[in-house]
Amino acid sequence: MPEDLQAMIEHPQVFLHWLPKNTYCHKRHEYFNIAQENDCIFIVDDDTYYADNLIETVMNVHSQHPEAVISYNVASLHSYRGKHMLYPVSPVGGPYVNKGRINGNSMFPFKVMPKAVYASGNLDIRDKCSPICDESWITPWLVYFDIPIIWLNFGWGKEINPSKVRMNEGLVSQTHKIESNGLERRDNWLANVLDAFPKIKEKYQKLFNYGK
Repeated sequence: MPEDLQAMIEHPQVFLHWLPKNTYCHKRHEYFNIAQENDCIFIVDDDTYYADNLIETVMNVHSQHPEAVISYNVASLHSYRGKHMLYPVSPVGGPYVNKGRINGNSMFPFKVMPKAVYASGNLDIRDKCSPICDESWITPWLVYFDIPIIWLNFGWGKEINPSKVRMNEGLVSQTHKIESNGLERRDNWLANVLDAFPKIKEKYQKLFNYGK
């Protein structure tokens, strides 16, 4: 563990929250179960260095748009070929409603995140439908509730270990694997989520011509 991260963990205002099981990337959203009304939750990767001014910049934007999720990097627009997610790059700026998807480097105001994302009654469905891809789980709820997103462009950050590029190893590489139906795993996981919640699927079909 990097020395600066060790020092951060020892800070008196840092509290570690242990979980009974490994929920992979979904563990990043357990914070909503202990967050307070005005908290802002920053979702980060544990293998990345981020820009020193990231928090300050995001909070300045948040003060102007408290109703929005803020992603630190551009993501991709809502664009689909059948059930396959396409990846035209989202614009910088916003807030935009139902224009593009989030990525795993985002800040969620507690008041903004739909409770359905972390509600105990939905967790078994989440783990079954999208076991290691929180973007395929969260984005449909942001669409359903018309949550605006702002995209900044900090890039993906600096790898702590440059020899391990995230697209080739770890959970990210797992989401890109092609399955027997010719779709990526995260395509199928998104389809699973939409099948589990017909009202969200109906909205995807109406807004994005999803599945056609």
